Amino acid sequence: MAFSKVIESERFLNQIVREQNKAKVLMINPFVSDFRLPWAHWHQPTGLLQLSSFLKQNAIDIRLVDFLNAGDKKIVKRKYKTVERGDYSIPLWRFGLPNTSDIKTKIKKQLRNGWKPDMVFFTSLNSIWWEDVKEAIQASHELLPDTTVYLGGLYPTYEPGHSQKFSGADFIVTDHISEVTRYASDLSLYQSPPKSTGIYFYCRDQSGNQTPRPLAEILDEIKTNIELGVREFAFFDEEIKSEDMPIFIDFLNLVIKKGIKTRFVLLGNISAKNIDKKLAIKMKNAGVRKIYLKCNLNFNEKDYFADSLEDYQKCMRHLIVDADYKLGTDDIAAMVVIGMPFEDLRTVTKRVINLAHIVRSVIPVPFQYVPSMHKSFTFGLDASLKENNSMEKYISKYLNSPEKLNGKIYPFAELSGYNFEEYMELTRLTALLNSKYRGATFDFLGDSFTAKKFRESIRTKGWDPFKDKSEGGMIILDNLLIKSEKQ
Repeated sequence: MAFSKVIESERFLNQIVREQNKAKVLMINPFVSDFRLPWAHWHQPTGLLQLSSFLKQNAIDIRLVDFLNAGDKKIVKRKYKTVERGDYSIPLWRFGLPNTSDIKTKIKKQLRNGWKPDMVFFTSLNSIWWEDVKEAIQASHELLPDTTVYLGGLYPTYEPGHSQKFSGADFIVTDHISEVTRYASDLSLYQSPPKSTGIYFYCRDQSGNQTPRPLAEILDEIKTNIELGVREFAFFDEEIKSEDMPIFIDFLNLVIKKGIKTRFVLLGNISAKNIDKKLAIKMKNAGVRKIYLKCNLNFNEKDYFADSLEDYQKCMRHLIVDADYKLGTDDIAAMVVIGMPFEDLRTVTKRVINLAHIVRSVIPVPFQYVPSMHKSFTFGLDASLKENNSMEKYISKYLNSPEKLNGKIYPFAELSGYNFEEYMELTRLTALLNSKYRGATFDFLGDSFTAKKFRESIRTKGWDPFKDKSEGGMIILDNLLIKSEKQ
């Protein structure tokens, strides 16, 4: 097995521009195998799309194969295999690929009229999907045996050694390409541009530091994509930082001033503590329609939830009272990370219930481990345990391949002293808390007569589901109870 060669991102870019002027490049965003694909229409290869905008300045001819783009339709999926977790058989779906032969069929469509690429660029949106990347690269080699394949994205960035050994690419490109991060995504590569697309507030300077993009360039990107048919823009930045809020407000002011009519989505990249009255009103007037509040974590503390409940209470007052957002809808939600190493599910459950009371909608986000985090953070362990590096040993023994770290199967459950069923129970709880009747959720901790009576019935055991009795034709049997409380 030939190992891939490593090429640094900046050197890769210089090499392409310097030596391959007027070259032909095929870009591929592979299909993915996963248990589910939340927010599927936002899984776009923005790195490749930004790279395309940059390379087109150098007369490079580019074509794109995006297996995860389905236009206005739902992404096709088929059952790939089954994974066992405790008493559960969980289907693993292959998204973006109806059958194996479709890999080559989709690539061949871009090779029509004798067009042949000089290079093929693959991206990887998550290292846990490495097997799909490998399979797609293999198909590319079979169709284009003499064409050099480059692989970039999160897989080679987070798992350089693994991707060198297993990806099958000729070269792997690690980390960001700073010069490219300032460019707009090139949606002209799509025959039918997506109605929703990602956008970045930040770019990176030559030192790799994150800095806000020039606002005029962001605005131009939005206008161009609206003309192509885009109706919604989701910010893909990991976080819009506190110190950059004045610049973000300037951006919202520009949108309002220019009369740009579109929808914006904040995908867990804005913190409750940063939303004050001014920002809330500006967001509403600029067209920010969905706000998913970021779950800030301190990986060195046992109680790792960094934001206080008071932060959420103040935030919701500004959004509901000052900006007239609606309570109890899907437009505002609090994200809660679950599945952390060494977590206490009692603390997590309490957090979920309290945030459901305050925000009225909660999004459970499975913790996705990034390689080498155990070398940087304690996860609440004391120093003596950290020195033994129990987490590193656990990963080495049980989770020694990227796909085993998929957060959706809670790989650290046993390390934390729990099992998969207990995480399913927590997921069911969030589904119950988020369930709506006539567009609104029920607040179990609310001040209404019904909410108070519900809590009272539990506290006083006025309603006892554990008791074997028959009342009014309703029979409650102990043996229907699947599982009792551990404590």
